[in-house]
Amino acid sequence: MASGPLVGAAFRPPCHPLDPPTVTCLPLQHLLLLALAAPAYLAWQNVSTPVGPLDAAAATLVAFFQLFEAAADEQQWAFQTAKHALLRAGKPLPPPLDRGFCTTGLFRYSRHPK
Repeated sequence: MASGPLVGAAFRPPCHPLDPPTVTCLPLQHLLLLALAAPAYLAWQNVSTPVGPLDAAAATLVAFFQLFEAAADEQQWAFQTAKHALLRAGKPLPPPLDRGFCTTGLFRYSRHPK
Protein backbone atom coordinates (compact mmCIF):
# COMPACT_ATOMS: atom_id res chain seq x y z
CA MET A 1 0.00 0.00 0.00
CA ALA A 2 1.27 3.42 -0.94
CA SER A 3 1.92 6.08 1.64
CA GLY A 4 3.02 9.66 1.61
CA PRO A 5 1.64 13.18 1.90
CA LEU A 6 -0.67 12.86 -1.10
CA VAL A 7 -2.22 9.49 -0.23
CA GLY A 8 -5.07 8.88 2.17
CA ALA A 9 -7.89 10.82 3.74
CA ALA A 10 -5.65 13.73 4.77
CA PHE A 11 -5.16 14.85 1.16
CA ARG A 12 -7.60 17.53 0.03
CA PRO A 13 -7.41 18.74 -3.55
CA PRO A 14 -7.12 22.50 -3.98
CA CYS A 15 -10.34 24.45 -4.41
CA HIS A 16 -9.14 26.11 -7.57
CA PRO A 17 -6.49 24.97 -10.05
CA LEU A 18 -4.38 28.03 -9.22
CA ASP A 19 -4.54 27.53 -5.44
CA PRO A 20 -1.60 25.80 -3.78
CA PRO A 21 -2.57 22.45 -2.20
CA THR A 22 -2.05 23.81 1.33
CA VAL A 23 -4.78 26.47 1.00
CA THR A 24 -8.35 25.41 1.72
CA CYS A 25 -11.60 26.95 0.57
CA LEU A 26 -12.89 27.75 4.05
CA PRO A 27 -12.05 31.49 4.09
CA LEU A 28 -13.56 31.99 0.65
CA GLN A 29 -16.63 29.94 1.50
CA HIS A 30 -17.20 31.95 4.66
CA LEU A 31 -16.98 35.20 2.75
CA LEU A 32 -19.42 33.95 0.11
CA LEU A 33 -21.89 32.82 2.77
CA LEU A 34 -21.59 36.19 4.49
CA ALA A 35 -22.28 37.96 1.19
CA LEU A 36 -25.34 35.77 0.63
CA ALA A 37 -26.68 36.20 4.16
CA ALA A 38 -25.95 39.92 4.62
CA PRO A 39 -28.96 41.23 2.63
CA ALA A 40 -31.39 39.05 4.59
CA TYR A 41 -29.79 40.12 7.88
CA LEU A 42 -30.01 43.80 6.93
CA ALA A 43 -33.65 43.41 5.91
CA TRP A 44 -34.40 41.70 9.22
CA GLN A 45 -32.71 44.52 11.14
CA ASN A 46 -34.65 47.20 9.22
CA VAL A 47 -38.16 45.73 9.34
CA SER A 48 -39.72 49.18 9.73
CA THR A 49 -38.34 50.31 6.35
CA PRO A 50 -40.92 49.73 3.59
CA VAL A 51 -40.10 47.68 0.52
CA GLY A 52 -39.11 50.01 -2.29
CA PRO A 53 -38.56 49.80 -6.04
CA LEU A 54 -34.90 48.82 -5.60
CA ASP A 55 -35.98 45.87 -3.44
CA ALA A 56 -38.53 44.79 -6.04
CA ALA A 57 -35.95 45.07 -8.83
CA ALA A 58 -33.42 43.02 -6.84
CA ALA A 59 -36.02 40.33 -6.05
CA THR A 60 -37.02 40.19 -9.72
CA LEU A 61 -33.39 39.78 -10.81
CA VAL A 62 -32.78 37.03 -8.26
CA ALA A 63 -35.89 35.17 -9.42
CA PHE A 64 -34.89 35.58 -13.09
CA PHE A 65 -31.37 34.25 -12.54
CA GLN A 66 -32.64 31.34 -10.43
CA LEU A 67 -35.00 30.32 -13.24
CA PHE A 68 -32.24 30.86 -15.82
CA GLU A 69 -29.87 28.58 -13.94
CA ALA A 70 -32.57 25.95 -13.34
CA ALA A 71 -33.33 25.83 -17.08
CA ALA A 72 -29.60 25.69 -17.93
CA ASP A 73 -29.08 22.84 -15.45
CA GLU A 74 -32.02 20.96 -16.96
CA GLN A 75 -30.49 21.34 -20.44
CA GLN A 76 -27.15 20.03 -19.17
CA TRP A 77 -28.92 17.11 -17.47
CA ALA A 78 -30.72 16.19 -20.70
CA PHE A 79 -27.44 16.47 -22.64
CA GLN A 80 -25.53 14.25 -20.21
CA THR A 81 -28.37 11.71 -20.04
CA ALA A 82 -28.41 11.38 -23.83
CA LYS A 83 -24.62 11.14 -23.99
CA HIS A 84 -24.37 8.42 -21.34
CA ALA A 85 -27.24 6.45 -22.88
CA LEU A 86 -25.29 6.28 -26.15
CA LEU A 87 -22.06 5.39 -24.33
CA ARG A 88 -23.78 2.55 -22.45
CA ALA A 89 -25.23 1.27 -25.72
CA GLY A 90 -21.76 1.32 -27.29
CA LYS A 91 -22.83 3.70 -30.04
CA PRO A 92 -20.65 6.53 -31.39
CA LEU A 93 -21.47 10.00 -30.17
CA PRO A 94 -22.89 12.41 -32.76
CA PRO A 95 -21.26 15.86 -33.14
CA PRO A 96 -23.07 17.82 -30.43
CA LEU A 97 -22.49 15.05 -27.87
CA ASP A 98 -18.89 14.26 -28.78
CA ARG A 99 -17.61 17.46 -27.10
CA GLY A 100 -18.50 16.00 -23.71
CA PHE A 101 -20.44 18.97 -22.37
CA CYS A 102 -23.33 21.12 -23.53
CA THR A 103 -22.40 24.18 -25.59
CA THR A 104 -25.88 25.19 -26.74
CA GLY A 105 -28.98 26.71 -25.21
CA LEU A 106 -28.88 28.56 -21.91
CA PHE A 107 -26.09 26.34 -20.60
CA ARG A 108 -23.59 27.94 -22.97
CA TYR A 109 -24.00 31.17 -20.94
CA SER A 110 -24.09 29.40 -17.57
CA ARG A 111 -21.31 26.82 -18.01
CA HIS A 112 -20.26 25.65 -14.58
CA PRO A 113 -19.12 22.36 -13.08
CA LYS A 114 -21.40 20.45 -10.73
